[in-house]
Amino acid sequence: MTILAALLLALLALFGLSVNYDDPLPQEVPLEVKEVGVQDNAHRHLVTLDGDSHGHLDWAEGAKLMAEAHGVLQARLGPKYEVTNLATAKGKPLAIAVAVRGGGGYSETTLERLLTSTGVIDLAPMVMDTDLITAGTTLAVETECFEAWRRQHPEAYLYDFNIIHPSDGGPPKGMRWVRSGAESPAYRLVKRPSQASTRFTNTDLTRIRAHLDGNGSPAIAFDVKKARQADFEAYTKSIVGMNMAIIVGEEILTAPMLTSPLRTGAVITGGRTGFAEEEVRDLVIMMSHPLPGIYLRTY
Repeated sequence: MTILAALLLALLALFGLSVNYDDPLPQEVPLEVKEVGVQDNAHRHLVTLDGDSHGHLDWAEGAKLMAEAHGVLQARLGPKYEVTNLATAKGKPLAIAVAVRGGGGYSETTLERLLTSTGVIDLAPMVMDTDLITAGTTLAVETECFEAWRRQHPEAYLYDFNIIHPSDGGPPKGMRWVRSGAESPAYRLVKRPSQASTRFTNTDLTRIRAHLDGNGSPAIAFDVKKARQADFEAYTKSIVGMNMAIIVGEEILTAPMLTSPLRTGAVITGGRTGFAEEEVRDLVIMMSHPLPGIYLRTY
């Protein structure tokens, strides 16, 4: 067991909660992104380990995580920004400083997107009441349980609820909650992959790119790597007639109903409201440079 896993289990035990051992989520570590000032009319930010974890995390583990985050954020932001890893020697702060180079940086909306999304892709069917019959519950019951927990823990992460064992009030086995809409978020229950052949994420995709949908509106296209195309076709065939949520980070981008199997790739449209060109550009950047194993608190 890693130091991070032991820390996670200890913290959950402290609060009287247990991890869903039979169906664990991938372990993740929280980072905070906060504004620390303005320089040349541009905002400066600091990316640090979440305050609840900072004092308990082994420095070497934290430094390794920050080094990975530094490389990804520099790739996302490009030469317009100076991205500095401050964790250069033991005892140094586990933090990354982000500052624009002489003006001309991204808008604050774009910068927030690029700094506060993991960019990790997940494809997951939306849960319906019929999926909950064997668990002896309903969507209404599960929604009320989740909303009650959110009221009691307004500063907590979605991840914190999703790792709670069902017997302790967490989501049903094989399911998790995600956000739908960033501005006035609603939350939706989705299925988690039951086996490796039904899990598809960034490493299984290639040529993530800006595209136009059938109406000429901005969209995102991706190809599935040849080695996973048979799995992708079998998986999408098994969920024809269901709404498949396309999730980036913890947020559903869209959830179209599949009318036929897919094999070589797909196009992500913006649903009823559509994507703006800037949003497509940002999503392509994030999805091309994901931060797996990390989840970020917005600032």
